[in-house]
This record gives sequence, structure tokens and C-alpha cells, in this order.
Amino acid sequence: MASAGAGEWSRSNGEAEWETSGGGDDDGSGYDSDSDGDSTYSLDSNPEVENIPHADTSREPENTWADDDVTRPYRQPWLWVREWQRHEAEASRKQIQAFCAEILAKTGEQQKNDPVRAPQQDLATEVAVMTVRLASMKKRTAGDVIREFTRLKSLFPEESYKAKFFLAGTAGRIVAPLLHPVFQTWKPLRDPALWLDVAGPLKNVLEVDGPRLSPYARLIDDTVVPAVQASEWKYTDPDQMLRFLTAWKDALPQPAVRGILEKIVMPELADAVASWDPRCAWNANLHIFLQPWVPLAGPLLESRLYDAVRQKLEKGVWDWDDTTVDALVANRRMLSPWKALFTPESWELLLGRIKVAPNLRLRLRRVEITLTPPKQKDDAFLQVMKWAPFVPPQGVVWLLEAEFFGRWLGALRGLRAASGPSTGEAVAWCKGWKRLFTVELLADELVKARFQAGFDMVSRAAAGLEI
Repeated sequence: MASAGAGEWSRSNGEAEWETSGGGDDDGSGYDSDSDGDSTYSLDSNPEVENIPHADTSREPENTWADDDVTRPYRQPWLWVREWQRHEAEASRKQIQAFCAEILAKTGEQQKNDPVRAPQQDLATEVAVMTVRLASMKKRTAGDVIREFTRLKSLFPEESYKAKFFLAGTAGRIVAPLLHPVFQTWKPLRDPALWLDVAGPLKNVLEVDGPRLSPYARLIDDTVVPAVQASEWKYTDPDQMLRFLTAWKDALPQPAVRGILEKIVMPELADAVASWDPRCAWNANLHIFLQPWVPLAGPLLESRLYDAVRQKLEKGVWDWDDTTVDALVANRRMLSPWKALFTPESWELLLGRIKVAPNLRLRLRRVEITLTPPKQKDDAFLQVMKWAPFVPPQGVVWLLEAEFFGRWLGALRGLRAASGPSTGEAVAWCKGWKRLFTVELLADELVKARFQAGFDMVSRAAAGLEI
């Protein structure tokens, strides 16, 4: 499309179309850049850069600079490059700030000095008048375009969807070539808020509710999304991308957010999962980098990544009978961080596949329960209890009923022996076991009943009654 120069509008087949003519070279963006747009930055055309001495790496350069902190970086070529990049980034930022300030100033000026009035002509005629006015400007800016279309929108608030879409589409086709060159210098992950103030006026002019993709959404797809794609981002630094998406949450259409997640975020996370080894210490903590994405991209993580994560965890768990490692401890440490990321159904599926419950039952069966107050042999039992927060509560209660409480109550029957422990020691022994249970387990009615039965046995034994 040619850049918006002297413009003409016409209607054909009942649809209003914008036709433009004028000079301007195609910048490859889908829009033609304005002939009087911003010039491209060039080292050859910058007198300040020309005056900076080039480093001769073949010998030690003479110290022609003052030995102070300001000029010292230029004595090393790589420091000079870094300093030049910093200055260029700052210059680009100032250019964008000035560009945005001009848009905000002109839209604010329109709202202040051009109060809403009743339209004297129909929408098409008003657009034609505005077109002539824009074409007559020697240097038309994005602020001029947005100001004029903001005025038109205020004049025709009750127009039909078709008329509003025509108005917004026309504005989009004119303003996009003016915005695109400036957007190309923006680093959205480093400075996410730079364009936010302008997003409001743009959205006001270009957003149209309806079944078709609005001109505002199309402009975002052509400017903001490519700027994010061009940014360097690694999964090990999720904060940069999250800061951008949080700052733009009200300005980005939902399709644009989903596009960024699907085309930029998910491929990076998928590569991280592919290279992940849950047994390898240096990259075992992949969950730390996925956790921040759960609120924003939970369904995408579940549908695209978690199957691969589960497969790696299934292969990575230690053999439960491995004598070189305490598998009960090692596997808990490997698996437990993922409970917060998976859905309850996915988590239970994983536990079932790696046979957690059968192995916990086997460990409970091996726990030695003898009435030896005030201490009890509880090391193995403690390791089983550390699994309780990660296994469904009813499953743990079932395991305790099957392998623990029967033997525990049986041990208390030894209180009748003449050499048995005192009542105080027996109570301390019971409380010692109870302290090993989680709060959730102690709230279960069956667990409450079993402990109450144990304390009742101690009381009966103290009274000389039959246990």
C-alpha cells in the first residue's frame, strides 16, 4: 500500500474504501513509509561518531585521553562499542518519548479546544473534508491523524457498526505507516511502559466491537507483537516477559496475548523441557521457571508441556529398591515441587504411574512399633509422613489403617505387664507418634478415633481395668 499522501476516498458496492497516492519507499512492513519520515541512523552521517578515534588493536594505543572515569572506557574497543550502544538506545528512547508526547499533546488539544458539536454533514463528507485537511499538511504526524479521527468519532457516536469499522479502518491505514518505523526501535522487554500512554488514544480511535478483527488489533499485530518477537528473551528470566504482559494487560487484545504466549513463550519453555534432566543438579529446578507462567498460561502448559514433563519425571525417579540412595527421600524431593503446577487429576495420574502408594505401604510395613517410651523408632515412619502433603489424604489414611494403627494399638496392650512403662511414659509415647502426623491427617475422623482409642487404653491400664 502506498503511504498516505494526498488521499482520496470512494464508495464502491456500498463499502467505503480509502485510496491513497503519494511517494514513499516500501519499508517491508506492509505499509509504505512516509516520504518525510524519520531518517535512518547511520554511523557515516553522525559527526559525533566520526570524531571518536578508532582503536588500533595491533599495538597498545597511546593514552590521549584524560585518565578519569568518563573517558577510560574508550581505551578498550569492546567498552567503546558498549558505550555507543548505550547512547544509541538512549537516543532511540528519547525519540519515542517525543513521538508519544506529540500524540498525547494533540489529542489533548482536540479534547480541550474542539468541543463536541452536532455534525453538519454526513460521515462520508466529514471524512472527505478531513482528508483534504490532512493532505494539506506539509509534515503530517501520527498526532495529527489521531486528533482528527478522535474528533470524527466524537461527532458520530451513534453510527452503525459498518460506519464505525470504516472510520477505524481508514484511520488505521493512515496512521500505521507513521507508527511502524518508530516501533522498530522499541525494546519492549526493557522498557514496556514506553508506548502505554499512546495505546489509549489509539484504542479509542481504532477499536471496534464486532465479529471482524478490529483495526486496533491489526495494528497491535503489526507493531507491538513483532517488537516482542525481536526481543531477546530466555526462560531463565521470566520476569522480563511477565512485566511486559502485566503492563500491557489492558492494552493488548486477547488474540495478541495468546499469540505472544504460543509463538514466543511456549517454544522457549518447550526447549527448556527438552533439555531438562530431573536428576541433574544444575538444571533440576525447571519448575522454578515454569511456576510464574501458571496464572497466565496454565491451560497452555497443561496441553503442550506437562505430558513431556511427566514422561521425564517417570523416567527420572529412582528405583524404589535402589540401595545406593534413599529413594523415598530422593523421589519426594524430585516430585514434590510439581504438585503446585499440575492439576489434581494430572498429579494423581503421575503418582499412580510411578507406584507411590504401594511403596509407601511397603515402608509402613517395615516400621518397627515397640512400646519403648519415652522414645520410639520413628525415622522410617517420619519419611513416610513427609509424603503425606503430596498424596491424597484419604489414600494416606487407608495406608495407615492397613499397615500402622493395628500394630500401634497392639503395642499398647503391653501396658498390663508388670515391667511395663508408667502411665506418664505411655502417654508421652502416644503423643510422640501423634506429633508425626500432619494437621490434615489429624483432622480425619478415623485417625481421631484411633488415637482416642490408644489414650483410652492407657487410662484403663492405669485404672487396672481390662484393655
